[in-house]
Amino acid sequence: MKLGFVGPSQSGKSTLFCAVTERPLESHVFGAGRPVLGTVAVPDARIDFLVEKFKPQKTVYAQMEIVD
Repeated sequence: MKLGFVGPSQSGKSTLFCAVTERPLESHVFGAGRPVLGTVAVPDARIDFLVEKFKPQKTVYAQMEIVD
């Protein structure tokens, strides 16, 4: 899934981006004029249950790409 934060200047888009991607706010360049991409794994207890039951060789969790 891809998600983009859009809104007026100084509305908290970058702060929300840093909170969701767990990046320190100090590392983000505000007003850089270029998109910043972050990827977040989406935890799911249902997948953990199925992995425990069926023991697959590989487990792939859903990921969300966020653009600020």
